Amino acid sequence: MDECWGYNKEGQLGTSEASPNTSVGVVTGLKEAIAVSAGGHRTCALKKGGTVVCWGDGKSSIPVLVEGLSNASAVSAGATHTCALKKDGAGVCWGKNNANQLGNGGTASSSVPVPVVDAP
Repeated sequence: MDECWGYNKEGQLGTSEASPNTSVGVVTGLKEAIAVSAGGHRTCALKKGGTVVCWGDGKSSIPVLVEGLSNASAVSAGATHTCALKKDGAGVCWGKNNANQLGNGGTASSSVPVPVVDAP
């Protein structure tokens, strides 16, 4: 999967430009993706080696490696946050956290993945 189309105001199509694209556009620099998830203003891809790259949010229109995340087996991009499941079963999330959507028991946002806390 290396093609996207649609609304692109935040660069979430990964085509290195921030304008709507009604035809299929190739995601710039995306290699070895095995899964993709599109959220409100961002898109993320899980790569073969267990790393995750994301683009959009008005920050980058090309895939950027999510620092501090390895051994991922799944990824899901939400409207304002993203979560990944690691191969050992642990969950991590990053992004906005005003309603504890990161699952870490707090409300501080994080630009890097933080562990999801298991319920007691």
